[in-house]
Amino acid sequence: NIYPSELEIQKDNNEKIILKITENFTNDSKPEKIYENLLAQNAPVQSILEKNKDQLISSLNKLISASTINPNKEFHLEKTFQCHDLPISKIYFNHKGNSFITCSYDGDAILWDRKTGTTKYKIKYHANTINSALFSHDDNLLLTGSFDNLCMLFDANNGIRIKTFEGHDGEIVEINFDKEEKYFCTASMDLTSKIFDIEQGKDILTLKGHDDVVFKALFNNESNMILTGSYDKTCKIFDAKNGNILFDFKEHKKEISNCFFNPKDNNIIITNSLDGLCKIYDIRNGENSLQTFDDHSQKEILCSDISSNGKYLITGGGDKLINMYDIEKMEKIQTFEGHEKEIYSLHFNYGN
Repeated sequence: NIYPSELEIQKDNNEKIILKITENFTNDSKPEKIYENLLAQNAPVQSILEKNKDQLISSLNKLISASTINPNKEFHLEKTFQCHDLPISKIYFNHKGNSFITCSYDGDAILWDRKTGTTKYKIKYHANTINSALFSHDDNLLLTGSFDNLCMLFDANNGIRIKTFEGHDGEIVEINFDKEEKYFCTASMDLTSKIFDIEQGKDILTLKGHDDVVFKALFNNESNMILTGSYDKTCKIFDAKNGNILFDFKEHKKEISNCFFNPKDNNIIITNSLDGLCKIYDIRNGENSLQTFDDHSQKEILCSDISSNGKYLITGGGDKLINMYDIEKMEKIQTFEGHEKEIYSLHFNYGN
């Protein structure tokens, strides 16, 4: 399900109005009723909402349709893509959704046209598994990270390599841009995270402090902090300017499986671990967790994701279950069953 938090209206002077949506969409949701609620909740801009009524109801219809499930809907195989010589490690869509890239243990990456099923180009520059790839927000650039210890920047339109970034002594597990896409951070098996300057083409800061593989590294919304997760059972927050450790979360008993900032409030940190626990922290209160969820029958939490409005969290694990939580209320709200084996990947649908 999708849990959109807001709609956006652009006024004639280019000023934006953000409309918060509090309802959870169901098959019985009525766009007209939600529109009436928005009018009541946003009295100061009521005239603008009335002027844009048709547009708002149309957008709400799309959100409801994308957020709910038709129990009679059947899913059919659309296309099969003959890809790589070795298993696929990761798949990433671009932001427009019209292309996606497959990364493989064969060291190659292939960009595909989603509609036609044809190959646009193949990247063959890496000497080992490509484990992470990112499109810039305008889909014009593509960044890759590989087990050959290198990151590479490509023109996403034609696959031409622009730059190669060196600096790590171990495999690169993950990469993430900062908000302006002038820098990117890495997580590596050499126990460090690094910040690279894209224009300079080199690393400008190394983040040290973990005792085992760093598999996760990402900027907060302001790009002044970096959150890392490691197999050393800890998560840390580093100052992105000087590399100092600002927070060190040490409450988990086994390897971290995922961690992230709440996208709407970066003071809230969520961590998951192979110890079966999900913990929520508020860094304004230090390094002690606010809440611990233990709903996976003491099995590993292997994957997790957070909704774009920062309100909902889902976790999947070794008990074959998916649990959903309301982060604001700090409570579990639903459990999904049906899988016959462990769950290794899950994601919210962010489309509208």
